[in-house]
Amino acid sequence: MPRVRVIVQARTSSARLAGKSLLPVAGYPAAVLAALRASRGSWETVLATSDHPSDDRLARLVAAAGIRVVRGPLDDVLERFTLAAGGLPDDAVVVRLTADNLLPDAALVDEILAELQHRGVPYLCTWSPELDVPLGLSVEAFTAGALRRAARTAPPGDREHVTPWIRRTFGAARHRPRGLPAGWGRLSCTIDTLGDYLRVARAFDGAPDPVGTSWLELCRRLAEGESLLPPAVPLVSTPDGLHSRLVVGTAQLGGPYGVTNQGRVPTDELASAIVHKAVAQGVTQFDTARAYGESERRLGSALASAAQRGLLRGGRNVRVITKLLPMDEVPDETPARWLENAVDASVFRSCRELGVKELSAVLVHRAADRRRWQGRVWRRLIALRRQGVIGALGVSAATPEEALDALLDPDVRLLQIPFNLLDWRWKEYGIDAAAARRPDVSVHARSPLLQGLLTPGSAAFWPRVPGVDPRAVLDRLERAAKEFERESVLDLALAYVRAHGWIHGVVVGLAGPDQVQEAARLFRLSPLSPEQVALLDARGQRLPVDLLDPARWPR
Repeated sequence: MPRVRVIVQARTSSARLAGKSLLPVAGYPAAVLAALRASRGSWETVLATSDHPSDDRLARLVAAAGIRVVRGPLDDVLERFTLAAGGLPDDAVVVRLTADNLLPDAALVDEILAELQHRGVPYLCTWSPELDVPLGLSVEAFTAGALRRAARTAPPGDREHVTPWIRRTFGAARHRPRGLPAGWGRLSCTIDTLGDYLRVARAFDGAPDPVGTSWLELCRRLAEGESLLPPAVPLVSTPDGLHSRLVVGTAQLGGPYGVTNQGRVPTDELASAIVHKAVAQGVTQFDTARAYGESERRLGSALASAAQRGLLRGGRNVRVITKLLPMDEVPDETPARWLENAVDASVFRSCRELGVKELSAVLVHRAADRRRWQGRVWRRLIALRRQGVIGALGVSAATPEEALDALLDPDVRLLQIPFNLLDWRWKEYGIDAAAARRPDVSVHARSPLLQGLLTPGSAAFWPRVPGVDPRAVLDRLERAAKEFERESVLDLALAYVRAHGWIHGVVVGLAGPDQVQEAARLFRLSPLSPEQVALLDARGQRLPVDLLDPARWPR
């Protein structure tokens, strides 16, 4: 085995929780405990901190515990690691730990070292959402030579997190710790917030030997004490990263929405409860719009309070998708400067209401607004994206023609369409094939329940459309649900949409925490099989567009 050095990264001036390296856990400062837990092997353990005066006390405490301290630049963590690896040959192995992740221990380090040698790779890590590993159970191992190459080559944006250049250059091989029970990837072992600290500190409370207690036992303690750990909604790989398939729609948080909601608008307290339940269930995406009344404000406030309560764990990013204010009444001859100001007003108002400086994604609420006014509105959105105000741009399409046109635009990275088991239009127009030609575009299906028409007891709310017998349609779907062994028409409808792999997210509006929990449960069930989808499509009645498009319903 090559020579090994474990380097624990720590600083006092954390942006998220200042001083967390010094917070007491089981009688030790957190950074000291992290280093001691990793020091029980046949290798040297070093703590790498900054040479800034704010880290003087940290350095003294760690040195007093018998751990060697190496100090380097505050804002160049990669250089700090390179200094800490000084004197090692290029084939030596560097193990990277961080002082806000207290659970990794010498046994876990030993396991990843053996796996690194067995695979013969230059880089290996233990944490990834796809591996179902708790956030913070993170160990990285790589060669000292790879670290030095990164220090010479990596751009400024890679230097804070040490290993991005190494992973891009040598590959990111991963290892799931042995003995970790399935489903524990929903745990958080890291310390990013006060809530995280209290949770981790409780896991160590009562441990007879906080240095020697195994990482697995501490994970078990976290699982037992975690009151907000329901089964999570499934995550899927999308062009925008790993996200929940369930996208919580928030139109109903801002005003009356859906025929079965009977005009009810939730209070601020109920809106927060809905959002909190969603993030606790693992939802990572929310859909809103500037035109949804109080929706953006309530969503932003609820997400902020969720973060304060520790519900938003570090590394599990929540993505909010909003929409530009519709500009239906703006004349075609409107001056360019006025149009740009209108776009800016909508975008920055969304930022204010959501409480953010940058918007994850902005869609044009009316697909036609992308082309109107010689494309000036769309070009202004592109300019804001280039300035970093907007992450991704997209289109909320109402018709297949609009969706197909949007997919021809290379600047479109998110497409939202109304898609459900009654709507025959999308497949007839080949939207699935068109989406396949744009693997860089995330496709979200809204109205999977046709604004509530496919929920229990909805027959009385169906609009009067010539040639449509609501009871006959629902009876046919109920028979299909029984045939396919689904729980209900609601389950059938969601399972149908989820069966289409080109759809990355399904937008569902939810009126209360109980509905959030039920939706999360249904999303954990298997989708329909391709054969079942084909049978439903073949048996489906070609319903009129006046039913399929809620904009045409009688008011």
